[in-house]
Formats: sequence, structure tokens, C-alpha cells
Amino acid sequence: MTEQRLHLRMNGHRASAKAGKNLYLYQHFQQNGHNFENATVQIIDYIDSNTVPDITKALGDLEQFWINTLSTAYPLGLNDNIKGSGNISQSSIIDVYFTARITRYNRGHGRKSHLRTEKRKKKIYKDNEEIEQVKRNIKNDFMLNKNIFYKKITSLQNRQLKQVYKSCGDEIGFFYNVFRSWVHTFSPPKTRTPKKDTDCIIFNFSSKALDHINLNSIVRDTRVQSFLPNNIIPFCPLKVYYKYDLPLGRRICNYSNFLKNLDSSQIRSILDGSCSCTNSPFLYPPRGHVLTGNLGIVADDDLRLLMSYGTKYREPVYLSASDLSNSLLRDVDNFIKNKSRKYKLQNNSFEDWKNNVNRIINNKIKFFAEHKPHLFSSKTSALKEHNVKSCLDALKDKYIICSVDKASSNYVFICKKLYVIILMTELGVDLETLDCIGNTTYQPVVRTEDDIIISHCDILSGEFGIDVTDENKCIPKIFWNPKLHKTPYKARFIAGASNCTTKQLSVYVNKALKVVREYFSRYCSTVYKNSGVNCNWSINSSTQFIEKLQNIDVFNIQVYDFTTLYTNLDLGVVEKLLSEMIDLLFSNINKYICISKFEDKSFFSKKVYNNYYCFDSELLKKAIKFLLQNTFVSFGNIILRQTKGIPMGGNSSSQFADLSLAKSEFDYQKSLLASKKMNLAKLLSNNGRYVDDLCVFNYLNFANLISDIYPEDLVMERSGDNNKDINYLDIRIKICNGNISTEVYNKVEDFNFPVVMYTFPNGNMPVNIGYNVFYGQLLRYSNICSHVSSFVFSSNKLYCTLVSRSYNHWQLVLKFRTLLRNHPHILLKYQICDAKSIEKDIFKIDLTV
Repeated sequence: MTEQRLHLRMNGHRASAKAGKNLYLYQHFQQNGHNFENATVQIIDYIDSNTVPDITKALGDLEQFWINTLSTAYPLGLNDNIKGSGNISQSSIIDVYFTARITRYNRGHGRKSHLRTEKRKKKIYKDNEEIEQVKRNIKNDFMLNKNIFYKKITSLQNRQLKQVYKSCGDEIGFFYNVFRSWVHTFSPPKTRTPKKDTDCIIFNFSSKALDHINLNSIVRDTRVQSFLPNNIIPFCPLKVYYKYDLPLGRRICNYSNFLKNLDSSQIRSILDGSCSCTNSPFLYPPRGHVLTGNLGIVADDDLRLLMSYGTKYREPVYLSASDLSNSLLRDVDNFIKNKSRKYKLQNNSFEDWKNNVNRIINNKIKFFAEHKPHLFSSKTSALKEHNVKSCLDALKDKYIICSVDKASSNYVFICKKLYVIILMTELGVDLETLDCIGNTTYQPVVRTEDDIIISHCDILSGEFGIDVTDENKCIPKIFWNPKLHKTPYKARFIAGASNCTTKQLSVYVNKALKVVREYFSRYCSTVYKNSGVNCNWSINSSTQFIEKLQNIDVFNIQVYDFTTLYTNLDLGVVEKLLSEMIDLLFSNINKYICISKFEDKSFFSKKVYNNYYCFDSELLKKAIKFLLQNTFVSFGNIILRQTKGIPMGGNSSSQFADLSLAKSEFDYQKSLLASKKMNLAKLLSNNGRYVDDLCVFNYLNFANLISDIYPEDLVMERSGDNNKDINYLDIRIKICNGNISTEVYNKVEDFNFPVVMYTFPNGNMPVNIGYNVFYGQLLRYSNICSHVSSFVFSSNKLYCTLVSRSYNHWQLVLKFRTLLRNHPHILLKYQICDAKSIEKDIFKIDLTV
């Protein structure tokens, strides 16, 4: 369908076919013996735009009518964008793609048709072997010649089709999806029931025995649910969530306690004292001190094994039967207490439900205590064993133990003297006198920590209506994590703002700016519709980047990184850019941004609401200015204020950075429009930026434009020098002879030591989390990988990793099959007629991985 002149539309198709864009229509003309010049065009229907109120909808409905009438939906034809099903080429289909109804016309059978009908009624397949043979023939025809497949399948009776359909069972593949859709032609597809709001119950994951007890099956049992009060039943089935104990890294890493207790005398003692780094095999020569992620530095075997699981690992806990029962019953009581308050009920209205839940829980615990007593044999933490504890204490005395940048599950050991020196150098503290001179980014303040906290509390309460909690009455410490993927190793400095005076305001501002970002995107979409120029380069994810990649002709790519965004950008410029964006989007209709105090909900509104924190434009500007101008960090006895750069570690830091850059890019694109430089504006419209990582398509001189687009304080570095083979986010992109291929890329592959990733089944978390991770990663791989070979390679690599950690082979296979059923576009994207063809390649053990 088109509203364009026909010759313009066909010129567009011709250009796309030559470029080989990722649509089946255009891919068709890339095959041998096919050429767009040999194509003919025939108008089969039209609509007078003066006769219908909505021409676009009318054209869409008419196009769908002809797709169904002529049976041109892929794979029988080349229509791959089916209304109600999605676009198969763009991997965005819903359920089975082939939901377009395929017409079976009534056919005449001559004068004695009634006699033939009687014979045909008796023609059914008598045994399974005959059915399997018919299915094999149909499948072969489908793979070899779609035209023969079409003729053969239309020649079958409905009852024969249904016999073959039943024999397919749960088999997965492109062929099976198409075949099932054909059978569904004769019976309407099942409609999905809309999701409803459900409530939840929270349990502490206090023992590995919970993997066997399966609390989900107890809580969601319909018989048990029937005992709940009537107010809660509409929000059933209840979701089960777990709380976990502290991960191992919180108990092993010592950087936080080190900085918390650091004072001038300790700093002096560390700087004047000697270290044994020069004699250590783990010395990092460029720094002259120990800086390593090699666990060989850990002398004790038990501690080394424990740390090899990573910082996020939780030691398995095995409670006695009575302790586990008491823990679960406390969680049930907490649920009753919370829901009684929420729904304004009496506690005794839950009595029947509580008794039934407790009875089933106790019966299950009793059963497993009898048949699997090892689940209830309590063990002490390995960290409490004498040899482990003494080894860990010795390591903490000599080194700072923290996590690695971009590989947060890995431990790194840093000489304390080196750790302090790098912090002092960054903050501008003299190494000899310990006087804090400061620098362009950090300036010392003469006010005490208590004075700053009191001042913040007064301002937040008086101007923003926020009361600072006791846990937030503190100034964040500044710390650093090493970047071991850089050569030489570099440092990422972070203000540990998990608790600080500005915490709550920063949370509200972050949510408000997410609304601003959403509406800014809508505003830019309107500009794009009117001008054809995209003024918003910001993207949310690699999925959005893949969609951008598929919709443009790409000849070369460059990737840039902002190296000084968080340390050198002028705060006045940030405030100015954000204020201009706020003025652009706020109006009499969008007068307030309302943020729920109890739910994850925020929106523009004409009025304020109760139980919502509401920003008007002036209050939001004031909040942004306050956060930018009041970023304080502490080091030892020194308090400093960050005067340049976007503070890293705050809740709203990422939004500050993204929207500041987005406004700069918007202004530049608008200036190109004003100066009639349409070609350059449209060329730059393809750019994509994820926070501080920018990807530029088809423009090799972008480096010359950087100073015109962005504030002068920003420095950008290009990543690599190859325009045809680049890494961006988690994607590796290769351009060869005009064809683009994408595959999975992971930065941890650049590390010179093994990086800990994913979970371990023996940790104190539900084992099902690991299988869900496998499911989610395979879905991500399918979105990224353009070829089935790279999808199989990445999937097999992940499978081998999980199997080596004792995850069950068949559980992983079942997750894979579930993935293909839930996301059939994977089969269609890779033209997989039978999932068994790749299942055997994914689920094989490669000992070299």
C-alpha cells in the first residue's frame, strides 16, 4: 500500500532491493536469477482519499484483505508485515506469525460429486506410519518448493489435516508453526486474556531446602486461595518473591570499611610505611604496586575456592526443620500484617488461609526431613573457619579488596598505599603535607560534615518537602574501581551515594527526568514526521540499536566515547541545557510531573494528586540545580565539593548525562534545519547514542563536528580505527560487500583473566534463577545474532558454562524449547524448519570452551 506516487514508491523498492535491506521482498531479489528490473507492477485496488476519514487505516485494511485473498503471506508469498501478527523480518511477531487466514475455495466435483464425497469421507489415515509418511512428504515439499507444498496441503481434507496436526505434538520449527497456522484456519485462534494486577507474598530464602518445598505451588493453589479474604481474591494468584542474604562480596570486600575509618593519621602511616609489593609475583609494573585480579594471591585453598564463585555468590544455608518452619511462618505472619493494613482487614480474617498454608508447609518439611535429611543438616559458614578467617584477615591487612569495573563479580586486590595515592591524586591532596589543594573537578570546603547535613536537611524540608531519614544523614565516600580491560589499567571514581542527604530528592528527580525523556522522544518524533530529520539520537537498549541498524543502509560505522563526561563537563552548561529542555516540554496541559510515593508510576498532568510527589517546571529546575551544586564527597577528614562533571554514583546522574547530550544534539540538528543543510541533517539522523557511547553511521568526518555539537569541555575518543568491523554495546558489527552481520560481543573478552558470570546452582538462591538466566540470554542472542551459526555458537558457549556448574542438561533443553514456543520469530528469522536441527548443536559439550 502507498500514498506516494507509484513511480516514487517503486524507485524506493528498487533502491532497497539493490542495497539488500533486511526484508524478504528485497532479499528475494538478491538470489541468483532474480532481478528487480524483471519485476512487473499491477494496481489491483485503490481508495479515493476523499471518501474515507482515515486513509492510512483504510489502506491497511484493504492491503490485509488482498494478502488474505491471494495467500501472499510469507512463506507462500513475500508479504512479511501482517496486521495483527507483526513483522517477521524485524523479529517483532506476536505468537504464531502465520495467523492470516488462508482461503480454501469450494471446488466442483462433477455430476456425481455426492458419490465421490461419500468415498472421500472414508479416506482417513489408518495408522501412525501412514501419517508420519504424509507429514514427511509435506515437510520435504515445504523445504524444497513452496508451490508444491501449497498444492498438496490444499488437496488434503480437513480431517486429514487434523490427523497430521495431532501427530506434530509439541515439535518445534518453522514448518510446524506454518502447518499449525494452516490448521488454525479452520478454527479461530485462542484469544489471550489480558494480564491483571496481582499481589505478592515475600519469603526469606533462608535455606536451600526451599528449592524442593516449592512455595509457589502452595501459595498459588486454587484451594488454598479460596480461603483468602474476598478483598484479595481478585488480585490472585499471588506472586512469590524472595529476599536474599548478603552476597559474599559484601563480607569479603573491605574498601568501604577502610574508607569509613580512614583519618589523617592513618593516611600518614600508610604513605610513610613500607609495602612488600616489590617482591610479590603479582606486582603490576606500571604502578609499582600489587594490582591484580588473579586469585592465586589467596594462599588458602578453601578461601580461594569460595572467592572463585564471585562477589555475588551466596553461601548455601541449611537450617534445621524447625528453624525453617519458624522462618516461613514469620513470613506468613508479615504478609497478613501488611495486607490487613493495605486492605483494611482484621488479622483473624486470614486465619483459615494461614492454617492451611502452615499445614501444607509443615507436611512438606516433615516429608523432606524424612527422605532428604541432608537438606536440614546445618553447616557453619566457611568464612568462620579458622584457616579461612586468618587468611582473609591477612589479605585485608595488606590490600584493598573490591570489584572490577565492567566485571563486578570478580575480586581485585590493590595495595593500600597505591589505593590511597590514586585517590589523593584524583582529589588534589598533596602527598607530602596532606593539604587538600583541590583541582578543577573537586574543591575542598571548610564546613564540617555536620554543618552540611543540617543545611541540607533544612533546605530539603523547607523547599522540597522532603524529610531526610536518619540513615541518609551522611556524606558519601569517594572510592575507585580499577578498569582492568584498559592498557595500562585505569580507574573509575564513584561517590558511594547509596545513602546520603540528597538520596530521596535524587530518586524523585530521576523519575521525573524519565518522563521528560519520554516526552522529548515524542516531540522529536513529531519533528521527524514533519521534516524527515531525527533530532533525538538517544537510544534505550541494544534492541533499539538493532532496529535502527535494520532500517538504514550502512556502509561504514564509527564509535565514539565521551571520556570526560563525568569529570569535566561544566555544571552551569548542564543546568542550562536541562532547563531549556524542561521549558520545551512543560505547558498548560503538561503542567506537573506526578510521581507516586508507593508505586513505580510517574506521568505529566494538569493537576496535582494526593500521595504523589509533584514537580512543576520551576521546582524541577530548582531540584536539578540543588543536586548539581551540592555534590559533596569525603576522604578521610576532608570534605570536597564536585564543581565540574556530572556526579557519578547518584540516582539521577545517568539522566543528567543523557538529557544534556540529547539537548546538545537536538540544538545542532535544529540549526542544520534552519540553515537549510538538509543532507547533513538527514545523514546524522541515523546516529545512535547510549548515554556516553555514540555510534555514527555513514559519515567519516564526524570528528570535525564534535566541537560544534557538544560543550567545549567534553572530550571524545574514537574506539578503534576500523569502519567495517566495530563493537558497540554488546554487539559486534561486520560490514562486508554491503552486507551487515551482527553477533554477540562482551567486553569481558578483552580481560586477561577469566571473568565470573552468571549464577551457581549451589548458591543460596532458587536454582530456577539460573535456568531463567539461560532463557533470557538466549532471547538476547537471538535478537543480536544475524546468522544462525553465531546464535548457535553463543548459545553453546553459555550452555557449556552452565553445565560445568552442574546445571541439569534436560532442564536447559526444556528452557530452550519453551523459548522457541514463546518466541517463534527466532525460528522464522533463521529459517529453521525443525528445531532439532540446531538443538543438537547447541546442547553439545565443547571441552575447549
